[in-house]
Amino acid sequence: MAADGGGQEVVRVFNSNALHMKSKGKTREGVNDVLTQGDLLSHRLMVHSLSASFPGLRIISEEHSSVEDNALEITPIHVSDELLYDDKYSKLPFGLEIPLGELTVWVDPLDATKEYSEGLTKYVTTMVCIARNGEPIIGVIHKPFSSETYWSWKGNGMSSNIESALKTYNKTKDTFRAIVSRSHAGDVDSIIKKSLSNEYKDIEVIPAAGSGYKT
Repeated sequence: MAADGGGQEVVRVFNSNALHMKSKGKTREGVNDVLTQGDLLSHRLMVHSLSASFPGLRIISEEHSSVEDNALEITPIHVSDELLYDDKYSKLPFGLEIPLGELTVWVDPLDATKEYSEGLTKYVTTMVCIARNGEPIIGVIHKPFSSETYWSWKGNGMSSNIESALKTYNKTKDTFRAIVSRSHAGDVDSIIKKSLSNEYKDIEVIPAAGSGYKT
């Protein structure tokens, strides 16, 4: 739900044409590491809404709050009955209690920022990972421009869209598909084809962006 809310900020900023792009420097591959208003406002909503809902929760975000952000009033996440019956969350288990001190939440308020700034919105996601005593137990990937949310909770189920994808997935011995970074793939394409050419008849290397999209 925090990922969904952050995604709404990402879309709102994009539609307002107010990205206010900055550079955080260069990646190891020499690609410009972009920061936008979408990153910051999504971070602010996701982190502060979680903090307001669960005071004392340890949250780690890719971005960082400013003094002004910390002074803003953010409404805690409200979970309505209508929301719980939404198909995106209908598979969630209820009634489970976990001590707050055992949890750490990682937040990526906007994955694929470079593509976001270029208008390639299909690659954009917001993501949340929850770990218990250092072990990841919940993963959430939200695609804000198509309003799709994918989640999985170790030992407690997964979203219906993941279940459907697993049922229809058809693995063949003749075809191998790999998704690689579109911006800094390096020599991965040639390495994959060279390494697997004797094992697979067809090898398809698909360039894509963002950890969330590739997942």
